[in-house]
Amino acid sequence: MTGGTLGAELAGRRILVVGGGSGIGRAIRLLALERGAQVAATVLDAAEAAAVAAESPEIAAVRPLDVRDRAATG
Repeated sequence: MTGGTLGAELAGRRILVVGGGSGIGRAIRLLALERGAQVAATVLDAAEAAAVAAESPEIAAVRPLDVRDRAATG
Protein backbone atom coordinates (compact mmCIF):
# COMPACT_ATOMS: atom_id res chain seq x y z
CA MET A 1 0.00 0.00 0.00
CA THR A 2 1.16 3.46 -0.72
CA GLY A 3 -0.20 6.14 1.60
CA GLY A 4 -3.75 6.29 2.98
CA THR A 5 -5.27 3.78 5.32
CA LEU A 6 -6.37 0.22 4.86
CA GLY A 7 -9.98 1.39 5.08
CA ALA A 8 -9.50 3.77 2.18
CA GLU A 9 -7.70 1.04 0.22
CA LEU A 10 -10.62 -1.41 0.60
CA ALA A 11 -13.63 0.89 0.29
CA GLY A 12 -15.51 0.10 -2.91
CA ARG A 13 -13.18 -2.74 -3.92
CA ARG A 14 -14.43 -6.19 -4.91
CA ILE A 15 -12.78 -9.00 -3.00
CA LEU A 16 -13.03 -12.79 -3.24
CA VAL A 17 -12.13 -14.58 -0.02
CA VAL A 18 -11.36 -18.28 -0.39
CA GLY A 19 -12.15 -20.04 2.87
CA GLY A 20 -14.22 -17.14 4.17
CA GLY A 21 -16.08 -19.20 6.75
CA SER A 22 -13.41 -19.72 9.38
CA GLY A 23 -9.98 -18.79 10.61
CA ILE A 24 -7.97 -16.23 8.68
CA GLY A 25 -10.48 -16.22 5.81
CA ARG A 26 -13.29 -15.28 8.20
CA ALA A 27 -11.17 -12.50 9.70
CA ILE A 28 -10.36 -11.14 6.23
CA ARG A 29 -14.06 -11.32 5.22
CA LEU A 30 -15.21 -9.45 8.32
CA LEU A 31 -12.49 -6.80 8.05
CA ALA A 32 -13.10 -6.22 4.34
CA LEU A 33 -16.85 -5.84 4.89
CA GLU A 34 -16.24 -3.51 7.82
CA ARG A 35 -13.96 -1.38 5.62
CA GLY A 36 -16.54 -1.05 2.83
CA ALA A 37 -15.46 -3.68 0.31
CA GLN A 38 -17.90 -5.76 -1.72
CA VAL A 39 -17.08 -9.30 -0.65
CA ALA A 40 -17.77 -12.73 -2.13
CA ALA A 41 -16.57 -15.82 -0.32
CA THR A 42 -16.13 -19.53 -0.87
CA VAL A 43 -16.67 -22.03 1.95
CA LEU A 44 -16.53 -25.82 2.21
CA ASP A 45 -20.24 -26.71 2.27
CA ALA A 46 -23.82 -25.45 2.17
CA ALA A 47 -24.17 -25.36 5.96
CA GLU A 48 -21.13 -23.12 6.27
CA ALA A 49 -22.46 -20.93 3.43
CA ALA A 50 -25.72 -20.47 5.34
CA ALA A 51 -23.82 -19.57 8.51
CA VAL A 52 -21.68 -17.00 6.67
CA ALA A 53 -24.75 -15.45 5.02
CA ALA A 54 -26.44 -15.18 8.42
CA GLU A 55 -23.36 -13.65 10.06
CA SER A 56 -22.71 -11.22 7.19
CA PRO A 57 -26.01 -10.39 5.46
CA GLU A 58 -24.26 -7.65 3.47
CA ILE A 59 -22.00 -10.16 1.71
CA ALA A 60 -22.34 -10.07 -2.09
CA ALA A 61 -22.18 -13.86 -2.50
CA VAL A 62 -21.15 -16.97 -0.63
CA ARG A 63 -20.83 -20.34 -2.34
CA PRO A 64 -19.66 -23.79 -1.31
CA LEU A 65 -16.48 -24.67 -3.19
CA ASP A 66 -13.69 -26.91 -2.00
CA VAL A 67 -10.69 -25.52 -3.90
CA ARG A 68 -8.76 -28.69 -3.05
CA ASP A 69 -11.15 -30.62 -5.33
CA ARG A 70 -9.65 -30.44 -8.82
CA ALA A 71 -12.92 -31.57 -10.46
CA ALA A 72 -14.86 -28.78 -8.74
CA THR A 73 -12.46 -26.04 -9.81
CA GLY A 74 -11.89 -27.12 -13.40
